[in-house]
Amino acid sequence: MSSSIYAHRSLQPTGPPSQGPSSQQQPQTRLNDCFDTIRQEFDVLSQDLNVLRSQRDDFENKVSSQVNELNIIRQSLYELESQHGKIRQQYEEEISRLRAELMARPPA
Repeated sequence: MSSSIYAHRSLQPTGPPSQGPSSQQQPQTRLNDCFDTIRQEFDVLSQDLNVLRSQRDDFENKVSSQVNELNIIRQSLYELESQHGKIRQQYEEEISRLRAELMARPPA
């Protein structure tokens, strides 16, 4: 005697309906599009990075040049201060000598 409990259809797969090769191509195409987008973004970022590196190098060169110029100005200022001190000392010595001469003269 066969039981009615076993009289049923066989189970079928429950996934999305298969549409043949085109259903496999759509995810592959979408994946390739995503990779292309990522490549393009990477290229843009690489170009930006190169521009920024170039700007950084230019700024570093300018700063270095300005620091050198400031050091030259500082050295020139020190030399001018030194010359000023020497000339002032010479004038003060000459004024002292001339005063001494005036004091040594007999009154007129």
